Amino acid sequence: MNAIPFIFLDGWRIFSDTGQYVRITDSELENYEENGLSHDEIKSIVYSYLTSTSVMDFSPVINQSYEF
Repeated sequence: MNAIPFIFLDGWRIFSDTGQYVRITDSELENYEENGLSHDEIKSIVYSYLTSTSVMDFSPVINQSYEF
């Protein structure tokens, strides 16, 4: 069974479903904003990093349920 990876946001500490996390400091956030990245773009990059899932993959996700 394939699980869809997810992240949990706690301010600028971003946790993956595997327990790994990234903390973005104020100076890093300021640098990203100076380079024209929006908060959503920053979160997308972190999601891609933590889950090893390309944010540019637009293929449909197949939800499959199992009955026992």
